[in-house]
Amino acid sequence: MSLTFTSLDSKAPVRQTYIEIREEPWNEGDVKSFFADDVSTDPPLGLSLCDVKGLPAECQSPDSPSDQDQANPAFLRTVINGSTEISISGGADMDALKSIAASLTSR
Repeated sequence: MSLTFTSLDSKAPVRQTYIEIREEPWNEGDVKSFFADDVSTDPPLGLSLCDVKGLPAECQSPDSPSDQDQANPAFLRTVINGSTEISISGGADMDALKSIAASLTSR
């Protein structure tokens, strides 16, 4: 799937206009505590706690000057079934990423 979004900040355009979904094992223990620590300990600009259908998640707003690759997409990560980390990135629409994540929690 390829989606195109316009950037919220013309100085930091979103260069990753496609949606990327990654899945990997979760071995970090309690998800909510891990994400809370991650957000409170030197977080990148725009990183915050959010939720997807009641599951704890991290949401990174697009156009972050902290993005090392300067691709500047929106980013979301959550853990489903207590053992699978889902990372979704791309575009500038966080609601679109949350919708995709919500559909993955239903499988």
